[in-house]
Amino acid sequence: MAWVESRKLAKTIAYYVVYEPAKGVKHKITGFTNKRSAEGFRNNLDLLASARSIGGDLSPALMEWVNGLSDDVHAKLSADGYLEPRVIVGTLKDLTDHFLNGEEAQSKKDSSLKSRQTMVRRWHAFFGSHRNVADFTTDDAKRYAAYHADKYAPATWGREIRSLKSIFQYAVEDLDWIKKNPFRKLKGASQANKENLHEVTLEETKLIFDECPTAEMRLILCLARFGGLRIPSELEVLEWDCVNYDRGTLTVNVPKKTHKKEQEKGEFETRVIPLWPEIRQAFEEYWETLPDGASNMVFPNCPTGQALTSRFRKILKRAGVPMWGNFFKSMRATRDTELRRRFPEYQVNHWIGHTQDVAERHYILNTVESMQEASRFTTFGAVGETVGVTVGATVGAQSRFQNCLENQESKKSPQITALNEGTKKGVTSLQRQILTSMGLEPMPRP
Repeated sequence: MAWVESRKLAKTIAYYVVYEPAKGVKHKITGFTNKRSAEGFRNNLDLLASARSIGGDLSPALMEWVNGLSDDVHAKLSADGYLEPRVIVGTLKDLTDHFLNGEEAQSKKDSSLKSRQTMVRRWHAFFGSHRNVADFTTDDAKRYAAYHADKYAPATWGREIRSLKSIFQYAVEDLDWIKKNPFRKLKGASQANKENLHEVTLEETKLIFDECPTAEMRLILCLARFGGLRIPSELEVLEWDCVNYDRGTLTVNVPKKTHKKEQEKGEFETRVIPLWPEIRQAFEEYWETLPDGASNMVFPNCPTGQALTSRFRKILKRAGVPMWGNFFKSMRATRDTELRRRFPEYQVNHWIGHTQDVAERHYILNTVESMQEASRFTTFGAVGETVGVTVGATVGAQSRFQNCLENQESKKSPQITALNEGTKKGVTSLQRQILTSMGLEPMPRP
């Protein structure tokens, strides 16, 4: 129960609300300049006490009043059991600090953390790092999406939208800073982007191979183009113990699928691929160049991805081969596509190290060889084969089929003839269906 009391001051009257959070305990809220506002506060306080006693929900009007309370008054009523403690909503910087330094982030690779840092810098520059998370609206989300959709590739801004949705959902579910995620309705574009992939032909590979200045660079090229390795991550952890000449296999350590803590212990997920002749020869040549007592690591001083790409850019320039985007991924995609023409998909997925869905969305290419082969294909077989037909033969087959149907119709029994009398149109429809099912266009009746 609460009530209003007053006290006369020198030039005004001070009002305050007195309430009893427990029997024999009296607390008061001061700061009211008139009786009406004090009585309004008292009424709402009684409604809070009633809701607390029966465990009911607060009405929208009462909830709005609670949200408008100052932090001091809210803290006092929370201490007395009228309200749940108010959560202090942090800024965008507070939220992104978790994104960069939280427990989940600690399991990410260094390259992934650098990517996150780049995204966070863009968010801070666009929204302001000290902006309160509770102030974000759906309009802010749409404005950000529209700006970056024009500036970056779909896969890039789509990844950022998913990251923003994720961290603001964390603010909703775990921190309880906000009630709704302002980015919840945005849909990030697919990360599948094969537009920049290039089919690395064998002719291009040979030109590049001949210009590689060292056996090390030739081995790297072969591992990328014929082994389908992820460059540089799978080069950095490749060991000589993984090369088995007797069995003709190469065991590839896969950092991408290994937790960071396991990597620190030197333990990796692996996949085993054939030691293709091109790779075997490159390994043997490289081994001959190593000094005695060399490291067990195949590439003890493996350059970073950007440095490696820069080296190959110079090699391609000498070879007269234009540089293409997604340099190493294009070689991996070419090998993936190449192997699928000769081996079962499940086997290729194991060798390349991804699922069928990932292969279809990110890697499999529409090659020149496939297009040329398809252009020679007909319904009855490949051009030049004994079962093949020419356009003229197709028309002839169509005509012969038409005559055959007419002969069969002339030999029908009287009962069938009577039943079908006046249904020539129906017979023509049947012919059309049969011809269409064979891929032929029926000849018009005379």
